[in-house]
Amino acid sequence: DDIDASSGDEACKAILKRLARKLFRGPVSDAEMQQFYEYAMKALARDRSIFSGLQAGIRGMLCSPKFLFKQEGESGTLDHYAIAARMSYFLWNSLPDEILFELASQGKLKDPIVRREQTHRMLQAERTDRFVKDYVHQWLDLEKLKIIEPDLSIFTVDEFDLVRDQIKEEPVEFFKEVLSNNLSLENFIDSDFVMITPELNYIYRIDGHPVATPSKRPGASKISPKDYRPKEITSEFSKVMLGEKNRYRGGLLSQAGFMLMTTNNGEYTNPFYRGAWVLKSFYGDPLETPEDLEISALSPPTKTKTIKETIDAHRESASCNMCHKKMDPLGIALENFDVMGRWRDQYTDVSNYTSNKNKGQRFPVDTRTAHMDGRAFEGPQGLKKILMEDKETFSRAFIENILSYAMARELTFSDRTNINQLYEQSAKNDFRLRDILLAIVSAESFTKR
Repeated sequence: DDIDASSGDEACKAILKRLARKLFRGPVSDAEMQQFYEYAMKALARDRSIFSGLQAGIRGMLCSPKFLFKQEGESGTLDHYAIAARMSYFLWNSLPDEILFELASQGKLKDPIVRREQTHRMLQAERTDRFVKDYVHQWLDLEKLKIIEPDLSIFTVDEFDLVRDQIKEEPVEFFKEVLSNNLSLENFIDSDFVMITPELNYIYRIDGHPVATPSKRPGASKISPKDYRPKEITSEFSKVMLGEKNRYRGGLLSQAGFMLMTTNNGEYTNPFYRGAWVLKSFYGDPLETPEDLEISALSPPTKTKTIKETIDAHRESASCNMCHKKMDPLGIALENFDVMGRWRDQYTDVSNYTSNKNKGQRFPVDTRTAHMDGRAFEGPQGLKKILMEDKETFSRAFIENILSYAMARELTFSDRTNINQLYEQSAKNDFRLRDILLAIVSAESFTKR
């Protein structure tokens, strides 16, 4: 790029042509470049600066539909450059690198073996972290964690400062571990390990792993998420194997972030929201919960009534029961976890919760429930058992979700054959995550609109 600025027009055009190949994710003709050259030449003549010319030309390209949208052509089959872009935006959330560009120029990306080899290569790159974070946030609705934090009577500012960034990263790190070791999707339901830090272990208290403690700040008050400035986290996530005592911690269901974002504004647990989240994330059933209705329908635990009793009363209405019979049992089973995912056997009477030593009256948590099809179960382990029995439903829902992400569009009836083929192929490989990604990219359908 050592081009002398004095070379003027030609130097500016040469730089813009090279940039256009990347910005537009493929070769660009001189005719297509003409309007951007014109922007650049006008600025160059006016300011007598190649940098002004480049800025004007680049502004024009950044506003072009060809940059803003991934144009995949009119026909059913993608060209090689479109395939390269689909691969890179799926696995890297970014534009293709020079290797993909070169393979596209050689016309090799319609070969499933080449695409499979490139997928292996791309999954080894750091840029894969972009895919993991973006996909996990979309799949599990992690954006909700930006707007919620626990009530001060449950978790102080000092305590939440310790973990507020890490509870967002925990599911991402867990997904990375499953992907990097090509583990089965079953680990999302139940696993014999967790990915945590000493700070997160302040919540989980897993034996044999260090526990960080919050710093004490006298007079600390509640901090709004918009005012929070994250501090540097020095601890790294590590894989910790679980003993029998902490076996209920495996998988996604007990992670602090999910338990917090499915509460009533961080004040008390909400089986409606938790059940709806499990239904969407594990069964692929995006049941909508009307927020204004559900908050009014659910009351915090008191010394006279539990959350479960409030739910049972609400379900007496036939119009309400239609949805609640699907989601409520899935949420009730998670009531052993408080708003931060800490284990509890007893509720605290929130209505009488004070700052004194008594901290309100306590009474047992009841997680006995039944699936909508009649199967009885109890607590987180019982829910995991139910989900493992339904793992075919979960695996199919996951494959549909990640295929939709890979294709960057909603799936339609015409995708049924492809979904079935991917499911059958994945089942033979024990639904291993990396194998699923390889199967998606190497499938012929990946090269079509």
